[in-house]
Amino acid sequence: MNETVGLREIAQEALHHLDQGVSVYDSNLNLMLFNEHFIELLEFPKDMVFQGARFEDLIRYNAQRGEYGPGDIDRQVKERIEKARNPTHHSYRRTRPDGTVIQVDGNPLPSGGFIATYTDITEKVRAEAFLREIVEATPAGFLVTRQSDGHIAFANQRVSALHGYSLAELLSMRGRDLYADPMERQALLDRCLADDDVENIEATLVRKDSTPFPGLITLRRADFQGHPCFFGWIIDVSEQKATWSGDAPKEEKTPTDIHRLLVKTVDATKSRWSPVANVTIEVDNDMPKLVCNAKRLGEALEVLVLNSADMAANRQSSNGEELGLIRVTGRYHADGIRLTVADNGAPLNQAAMASILKGTMGPGAEMDVNVEQIVKEEHGGSIAMEYGENGNTIVLLFRASP
Repeated sequence: MNETVGLREIAQEALHHLDQGVSVYDSNLNLMLFNEHFIELLEFPKDMVFQGARFEDLIRYNAQRGEYGPGDIDRQVKERIEKARNPTHHSYRRTRPDGTVIQVDGNPLPSGGFIATYTDITEKVRAEAFLREIVEATPAGFLVTRQSDGHIAFANQRVSALHGYSLAELLSMRGRDLYADPMERQALLDRCLADDDVENIEATLVRKDSTPFPGLITLRRADFQGHPCFFGWIIDVSEQKATWSGDAPKEEKTPTDIHRLLVKTVDATKSRWSPVANVTIEVDNDMPKLVCNAKRLGEALEVLVLNSADMAANRQSSNGEELGLIRVTGRYHADGIRLTVADNGAPLNQAAMASILKGTMGPGAEMDVNVEQIVKEEHGGSIAMEYGENGNTIVLLFRASP
């Protein structure tokens, strides 16, 4: 028996015992080796996959059945062939049309061509998404820092909002960077390491603009991504402390410039929407001022913009689409002033939207803001909702100020 053929048969047999799908292509982009999991996981017709099958034929079959999303099929095939002819190490996740999520890892071979492995990580991704929903729904900031070097390994959107950093910025920082005095943080860590009893301990934290604020800190030790870490929860108690000391400002309704209010809302939420969407603001030139509690109404609008950003992120992650669009408008009609936040993100159903507006899930729960209460009870306004495959629209209607 030819030695090369014998080795190939041994390798082919070994591949069949792997849980992952495996494919190996030579320098001419012909299939040299593969296993049954490769065929099953990617659902190729069995008569298409054989030793010597062309990479182009398999890629074209995928493109024709929509595996790479909408677009010109010839272009999709050409782009992938060009990358395969000059292979480099690559690792990415691909979501198939049926919702299956596959981790694809590839490496070039010294003799030319490349090897790729395919792992079904659907359940892992669903579990991660479920855990993230829980973490994002909590009104407290939550972050994970490594014990070894203090680097932030994870942070939820609430930490981003509290400190004014984007999530990308946070993941390049250390936990001590969020404290006005790093030694105060070290004292909390030492206490956690000694007896694991750090529960709602007050510390002075600092925002990106160097503004300090008081926060209640809870710490726990746990492993994350194979490293010993600290799990930390942060609650901003600035308003509570101001109330206790009698320094809380009185919340009054004053004539408010709508354009300025909308710009301030969009700026305050930029860290959430900028990675996933573009935002436009349009306000009628003849827009009168609205007598309102600008702080409270601004909080309600922030919830709506943050929700649109989350829906844009959901659609982007599932479809791999380009940046979404969020439209924030102020219109003056005969029936009053309409403030609208509309997006083309993943659609919400009526129950989910109602929960967000009541502050029991999503950004409303995260910020502890009841949009419905602010609009209807505090300002005598009304809310209209539209949601569907083309996105979500929320309209807040108020009587115009005299």
